[in-house]
Amino acid sequence: MKAHEVIEALVTIAELGNFDFEPGEGFAFSLILSNGTEVGLEIDPTLDVLLLSAGLFGVAEEKKTGVFDWAMRLNHLNSGTAGATLGWDANSGFLVLSALIPLPLLDEAGFLSALNAFAEKARDLRAGPPDFNDQSLADERDFPLVRA
Repeated sequence: MKAHEVIEALVTIAELGNFDFEPGEGFAFSLILSNGTEVGLEIDPTLDVLLLSAGLFGVAEEKKTGVFDWAMRLNHLNSGTAGATLGWDANSGFLVLSALIPLPLLDEAGFLSALNAFAEKARDLRAGPPDFNDQSLADERDFPLVRA
């Protein structure tokens, strides 16, 4: 897909799905999907990539160490992020899920699939880390194939 095709697809998706669609400056957009997830989309036409991002939740100062530990374990080899990356947005104070997708690798079905998978992962991660008082539960939940 080319940048203009992604924009056309976003407009169509917004109209068909009755989604809130907020065009931003340049090639930046925001969609609120039916599962309640707000997904930011930014197209870099010079690199031919699409950046997806979703703010998950704010982190209280006293919980940062535990949340960041959880996020880094999920980021390790993309084992809990479905290929996306968890990071910290210091401006908003939110933990953010983001993914870069090369536009030439996408067709319309692939674009919809990637957007849906990203929104589902963001929705799942929005629940936050498991209770850090029980480390064995945290390991089992974060890495279902690994037993502590």
